[in-house]
Amino acid sequence: MVSGSLVLIGGMTLLVATTQGYGYYVPRIPNADNVDGYNCIGHTSDNGHKPPNAFGKAFENAGNEWTVALCQADADGDGQTNGQELGDPCCVWTESSGDAPRWTTGVSHPSDATLKSDPCLWANINCNADTSASSAATEANSTVTPTTTTTTAPTTTTNTTTGTGTSDASSIMNLRCWASELALATSIALFLA
Repeated sequence: MVSGSLVLIGGMTLLVATTQGYGYYVPRIPNADNVDGYNCIGHTSDNGHKPPNAFGKAFENAGNEWTVALCQADADGDGQTNGQELGDPCCVWTESSGDAPRWTTGVSHPSDATLKSDPCLWANINCNADTSASSAATEANSTVTPTTTTTTAPTTTTNTTTGTGTSDASSIMNLRCWASELALATSIALFLA
């Protein structure tokens, strides 16, 4: 019985560490908590236990930061950049800005080639072609504001944020991931007991 208790304690420790990791990365990727049907967009499983998928590997290679290079890449090879799929077609979103990406609905999974964002979301957006200006957007004191050619751009909804800067949707996703992991840890503990 003691060994079963130790396994449960170990499993709970791992659960807490994994859940904290998830919450740490979500705000570093635009709309990471708005991809319908996915809680952990950087992993091959929805609970974050399996290895990273192509986007997760690219995110790791970018130092676990949203960079212009990561934004402009196409992790799933579907013809849409990661930025287009996640609502940052001009690659100007930064975690430190506290701003919502250009759009928060209609995003798609950057590591699933069968899912694409609607190209109409960025069809009328004229991103500045100077990539050095876009790169400057990653610096804390620099901003780049892309222009739009018409006023038919989709309406952007801003997530309500808590005092810690975590969106309510992100908190719900964290809770879903945590509940999934808790159920798994409990099942393992009961099996071993």
